[in-house]
Amino acid sequence: MLVSINPTAREHDAGYILRDSEPTVLITESGNGDLLARLAKSLPNPCLVVTLDGQEPRGLPTPERGSAPFDLRAAQCQRDDMIAIFYTSGTTGVPKGCLFSHERWLRSIDTDMRMVPGGRDRAFSTGPFFYADPALFLLMMLQSGGSLVVARRFSVSRYWDIVHRFDVTRVHAIASMPVLLAKAPPHPLERAHRVDHAICAAVPADLHATLVGRFGFPWLDNYGSTEAGTICRMPWHMHDEMIGSGSIGIPAPEVDLRITDDVGKDVLPDQIGEALIRGPGMFSGYFRLPDATQEALCDGWFHSGDLVRQDARSFVYFMGRKKDVVRRSGENISAAEVETVLRQMPEIKDAAVVPVPDEVRGEEVKAYILLVDDINPSELPPERIAAFCSSHLAPFKVPRFIEYRQNFPRTPSERVDKRQLKEEKPDLRADCWDRELPKSTVDGSSQL
Repeated sequence: MLVSINPTAREHDAGYILRDSEPTVLITESGNGDLLARLAKSLPNPCLVVTLDGQEPRGLPTPERGSAPFDLRAAQCQRDDMIAIFYTSGTTGVPKGCLFSHERWLRSIDTDMRMVPGGRDRAFSTGPFFYADPALFLLMMLQSGGSLVVARRFSVSRYWDIVHRFDVTRVHAIASMPVLLAKAPPHPLERAHRVDHAICAAVPADLHATLVGRFGFPWLDNYGSTEAGTICRMPWHMHDEMIGSGSIGIPAPEVDLRITDDVGKDVLPDQIGEALIRGPGMFSGYFRLPDATQEALCDGWFHSGDLVRQDARSFVYFMGRKKDVVRRSGENISAAEVETVLRQMPEIKDAAVVPVPDEVRGEEVKAYILLVDDINPSELPPERIAAFCSSHLAPFKVPRFIEYRQNFPRTPSERVDKRQLKEEKPDLRADCWDRELPKSTVDGSSQL
């Protein structure tokens, strides 16, 4: 089986995955060779470390000299045989290894190709391959006779150069990528391309029309998870009328979606509840975690922990994580909803909302603000931000605390790492603006 590890992982996180998965062979670039060799020595079973630079003592020629020929025909497998373990990002706890079977991959490829049929596409992905999506995109391209252009990391300045140079016809984007592209200065090649669509996780509703109008192709929202694969996607033929709606599409082919309340009862249309999924892209369980598997897969339904709502036309809307909410005076406030409003301000590049403990109300809303380049807090004071939110949100959803940032800690998938934000200081009320203390000031901005 294949186990993927973030190449930027260090002693703590890489060590956890290695101890949990107990690999027999580690393949790495030379920069991580010493770290992995040291960690491999602490494993209970022997583990061969192979670096890709070809140098002794762990370069590729070394194991090649000691290898023996083998017959691929003897390596028969069944559809339900396990092929890979992909670890969840760990933003809500310790990473869990998701077991993937051959059938999971085959059915996921089939589902995705039925939603966006294409011929010999040339896709462009900047996602890291230690997550499942880029591997799925590669398999889709191989299945359809297409090809995949892979970048080591996402770069706004190089993005359109790569799209133009390699004649890309479709792009895949996640998290903050569309925001950064939409707010970047015009690029001479941003319309000189053959891209006919983008598949994007979390297309920002407030920037959707800008993305389409500026770059000249539809941005199809895609919702999924490591455990359940693709769950929803915006149908191509419905894209134009749904621009800016914030919808993540409709359930994918053969995917069953239930939305339930806290006691497991199905909610009515347009009511918010937890997404429960059953479909072809399901994982086979968490590696060595039977209790967690049983909790997540109850009666065959995967409990996602995501809050969604579905309208009368079956369009689904992502409302945030079940644990990514602020519980203020008995009201559940979706962090994603407040963040969407904040990003509508042209001076704000990105925003992150977290709960702050409060003795009276249980929790209060705090917003971390990342301003666009060349804008400083004095040009967009917190009072203006709060006033803008007050005109778009119910009063109890308006952030009480506001703190400016020069950057955000991010997960490898470019999502804001809110757990790290909340762990940066013991009192999240310190060094930030407080709406209930009119004379409070913001002394500079924090950074990592």
